[in-house]
Amino acid sequence: MARVRKIRVLLADSEEEFSTTLADRLRLLGFAVHTARSAAEAVAELEGGAFDVALVGSDFVDMKGTDLLVHCKSLSPTRAAILLAAHGAVDAAISGMERGADDFLMKPIDLTILADKIRDAHQRCCSLSSQRLQR
Repeated sequence: MARVRKIRVLLADSEEEFSTTLADRLRLLGFAVHTARSAAEAVAELEGGAFDVALVGSDFVDMKGTDLLVHCKSLSPTRAAILLAAHGAVDAAISGMERGADDFLMKPIDLTILADKIRDAHQRCCSLSSQRLQR
């Protein structure tokens, strides 16, 4: 029987309590989750790690979340990236979509919706990657 590989998720968010709780809950749903608290830490993880999906908070002390999204996509254009925008930060969500996010979700996060968005974004990006290899 073939074993299904867990979707590898990088959760980059500066809010420690939020990211710790969210990471724990995503792990319970079967995702392999690693966290980064700063944009610099996230960049290092993205450059050195193999992640299927990046969940990116909207603001860090050292970089805007939208700039981190752009960097994430420049490293791996087929990697799924989902922006986690602060409540009411509609402009950040729109900017994130314009700059390469595959999807976004406003805080507070509905875990079921986020899990579905992770799976959907991962599936879309896998399809794109497969299409590129066939060319």
